[in-house]
Amino acid sequence: MSWQGILKNDRVLRFKQFQAMLRMRVGKHGKDSKEVQKLGETFMASNPTEKEIDEMMEYFEKLKDKSKPRTSMDELKERQKRSKRELDSKRDKR
Repeated sequence: MSWQGILKNDRVLRFKQFQAMLRMRVGKHGKDSKEVQKLGETFMASNPTEKEIDEMMEYFEKLKDKSKPRTSMDELKERQKRSKRELDSKRDKR
């Protein structure tokens, strides 16, 4: 195997590792966290190609953000929506 092949395989491996770390940190800390930002800075310091940057950004966008804790206001809004649907349903039956 040539040196170029070894270097390319190393870049692919590092890219996959960054994706795995990103997935874990987003799930644990959220997309706007300092941990995710620091990982992004580390990724950029590794001199990625433009294609790698684009692929990483697409991957980042597809990741689900950490779920936010439910507040009492969220529960109240949900109850109001449910009540409104019930009223609309009863009105439509008439």
